[in-house]
Amino acid sequence: MKIRLTGTRSENQITTAALAELLPTITAPVQYRIREISDFYPNRSNSELGRVYVDLDIAGSVPDGPLSIERR
Repeated sequence: MKIRLTGTRSENQITTAALAELLPTITAPVQYRIREISDFYPNRSNSELGRVYVDLDIAGSVPDGPLSIERR
């Protein structure tokens, strides 16, 4: 799975750090492992915004219906 984050360089750094800390603590019904976090790619305009891609491995199966997440 690939997640695209859009924001300032600082916002992307804070969010990717939070995801790297949070995602491994989720244990049921699936587990997430971050495979790669891309570099910051600035948008084409004079904006401070850009994007970062988070590439994940997902182990387990997602059941049909609402999802309840447990943390260790």
